[in-house]
Amino acid sequence: MSLKIGICSPILVGPFSKHINPTNPEYLKLGTGGDGVVRIILGLLNMGYQIEVFTLDPNINEEIHIHGDNIKIHIFPSRGKIKIIDVFSKEISYLKKIINKSDIDIIHAHWSYEYAIAALKSNKPHVITVRDNALNVLKNFNDKIYRLVRYFMNEYVLSHAKNLIANSLYIQKYLEKKTRREIDIIPNPIDSIYENAAQRNLRKTDQIIISINNGFSKLKNTSKLMSAFSRIHNENKNVTLQLVGIHFEANGMAHKWAIEHNIEGGIEFLGHKSNSEVIDLLRNADILVHPSLEESFGNTLVEAMAQGTPCIGGKYSGAVPWVLDYGKAGTLIDVRSTDEIYSAIKFILENEKEWKKQSLASINNVKERFLLPIVSDLHIKKYHTILNEQNENRNEKQKSQSSG
Repeated sequence: MSLKIGICSPILVGPFSKHINPTNPEYLKLGTGGDGVVRIILGLLNMGYQIEVFTLDPNINEEIHIHGDNIKIHIFPSRGKIKIIDVFSKEISYLKKIINKSDIDIIHAHWSYEYAIAALKSNKPHVITVRDNALNVLKNFNDKIYRLVRYFMNEYVLSHAKNLIANSLYIQKYLEKKTRREIDIIPNPIDSIYENAAQRNLRKTDQIIISINNGFSKLKNTSKLMSAFSRIHNENKNVTLQLVGIHFEANGMAHKWAIEHNIEGGIEFLGHKSNSEVIDLLRNADILVHPSLEESFGNTLVEAMAQGTPCIGGKYSGAVPWVLDYGKAGTLIDVRSTDEIYSAIKFILENEKEWKKQSLASINNVKERFLLPIVSDLHIKKYHTILNEQNENRNEKQKSQSSG
């Protein structure tokens, strides 16, 4: 248990309230995301490991250092998009400086951008979890200059990193093609199973479909889902579609699009929700439809499966088939087709036997692959492998020098 682990990543401070003693309660509101990383840290804390976190926040003007039981959190100011001019050099310098001062044994960075570069430039053994395909991000987002800079940051990281982790089979294949090395997969974790499938039943009436996406874009493909749902709703007014996430609030971008196309009937535009609120919504839904055209992982799918909520996702959508165990724990379709989305929803809502089968398969899939203790143990094994290899290389080098 003597291993001291550094995490360099976006995080949220609030989830660590039971582990830290902030001098200012407002500090609990800091952070820029990274729910999956937060879960990983909590899992390592639960195992008794000492953790030191290095992160950035654009809402502060000076360094903040928070101490707690077995955890320290260092938060540094982050500039706006102007930071692309010097390729995040100030932010990277902040992170690198405090990482080098720490007594951690290994630094684990998440995403292949500023956090990864800081880890690479530090004097600590490193491992980097790659969580997206930078080229696809560049192609599918409108802020091209910003994404182009980040693409080249990613290229730097992949060409210099000694130790990489993929969070899905999709990212593993991408990395192995880029680096021509074998890459381990360690998936994003889920906290726990909230309900047993046997305790749930498909509603006979007032059925609820849910979809959770951040951004109303071509990549997220939610317009196809809304179009398919309009056909469902025309046939059965008792079915509701709940849309959650940024751009899906009432009178927001997606809502205005639906009104323009006269398909807003039966759709609830709920907007952004906290993680606990999302879990409650998923637990109460009959189906999750994930229409995204590309996913590097798909946390929402795992969260839905943990509630025993059957999932529909894209068979060509990056990591989605792998997360859904190639259709054994969900329905895989071509989400570019409105007809296929419509048919898949209709079949599951009208087939209770299939619904129960998928509900149980979903929970078993999570139990076997994505539970936090399983994922935490995989990380610890990876850290020890890296440190053991480094020690062996150091010993070999010393022997070679002494023999020479």
